[in-house]
Amino acid sequence: MKICFLIFALNLASEVFPADTASVKYFPLKAGNTWYYKTTYSPIPFPPYFHKDYIEKDTSINGITYFKFYQHGSVSFIRVDSVKGNLLAYSPGNGCGSYSNDKIIDSLASSPGNQIICLYQNIQTRRCASTGTQNVFGIISDTKDFAHDGLFVENIKYAKNFGVIYSCSGEPPPCGRFYESYRLPD
Repeated sequence: MKICFLIFALNLASEVFPADTASVKYFPLKAGNTWYYKTTYSPIPFPPYFHKDYIEKDTSINGITYFKFYQHGSVSFIRVDSVKGNLLAYSPGNGCGSYSNDKIIDSLASSPGNQIICLYQNIQTRRCASTGTQNVFGIISDTKDFAHDGLFVENIKYAKNFGVIYSCSGEPPPCGRFYESYRLPD
C-alpha cells in the first residue's frame, strides 16, 4: 500500500496538463530578451525599485538547451519543456517528478484548477488559477494566472508573447504584503 501511494504521489508531482499547445509562448526564451519591472515593497513604503530581468545566452547542459536568466540579481538556467509545457529551472540531481535535474517553476500548459507539486524557492504548490485576455502595451494577449503556496504565497501572471507581466508575494497572506512587481514597456 505504501508503495502504491508513493508511486501515486510521484506521478502527481510530474502531472502534465495538456491544455495549451502554444504554452511556450507564455514565457518566450531567446538570448537577448529583456523585461523591465517596477517593484514596490510593503508594508514599509520604500521607494519603487526599477530593475530588468534578461536572458544573456543559451547553453547546452547534458545535451539540453537552457537559457542563462538574470532575475532580481540572481542567475539561473531555465528552459521550457515544449512537449509538456513546463517552465523549468536547472537543479542538478535535485529535480522533481519526471525531471531528475529540473525544478518546475510553472506548468504553462495548465488549465484553471490544475496543480503541480514541486518544492522550488520555498514554494510547494503551483496552481493555474485562471485564464483570460488583457491589453498588454496596446496588444490584446491571452493570460494565465498562477497561485503559488508554500512558506509564502505568490501570484504570477503570464501573458502570451510577453512573459511575466505581474507578480506579488506575501507572508502572511494576502499577496502584495511583501512585494508587487509590474512589467514596464521595453
